[in-house]
Amino acid sequence: MTRTRYTADMMGLRESNLHRDLKSYYAYCHRGVIEEELCGYKIDVLAGREIYEIQTKGFYRIREKIEDLLDEGYSVCVVYPVQGILEYEDSAGRRRKRRKKHSPLKPFDELVYIPNLLKRDGMQVEIVDLHERRTRKSKRNRVRKTRLVGVLGRRTISSPSDMLSLLPPDIPSKFTTRDIREVANVGKRLAGKVAYTLYHAGVASKIGHKNRYNLYELDSR
Repeated sequence: MTRTRYTADMMGLRESNLHRDLKSYYAYCHRGVIEEELCGYKIDVLAGREIYEIQTKGFYRIREKIEDLLDEGYSVCVVYPVQGILEYEDSAGRRRKRRKKHSPLKPFDELVYIPNLLKRDGMQVEIVDLHERRTRKSKRNRVRKTRLVGVLGRRTISSPSDMLSLLPPDIPSKFTTRDIREVANVGKRLAGKVAYTLYHAGVASKIGHKNRYNLYELDSR
């Protein structure tokens, strides 16, 4: 008998309203079913041979799960939500909307954990820009509830070379992490993740050093 690998998230102990809304959205869009058991795992959305996993962070937690499902011949799409518009009530009860600004390189915070998986057939990551609504805290419940209002846009990474579209156009073909920091206006940590991911995904090569930094060259763009 196959043993199901339950986690706290799978049993609904920490699953957010937004996560449930996204599962319903993808199930509706792809005529899939929610929370199916497959290969010893709980699947967010199963549509035929296609699997959709909603993951806001911690891609390393589902790396083994993805590998096993790909080995069984399924296509896996990891859905990575990014907050685009946040709708909320202020202290006076008035509804406000705020556009959230993120660096285009933000997905590398998670892509860094799966560069080799992106080389495999049937694997893709979908970055979705969301319009969310957050309720105010109640007197008895200190937890804010965030719900999905709509999807503003999607960007799909179905091969390592697709990650190049996330890079600013003015990053040179030969670059260091310092170049990424200066051109994209991001911190040292994120710049390092970008270089690591591109290198291990096979779309950038190490060609030497420049001012004590590793020098990389993009294989294609």
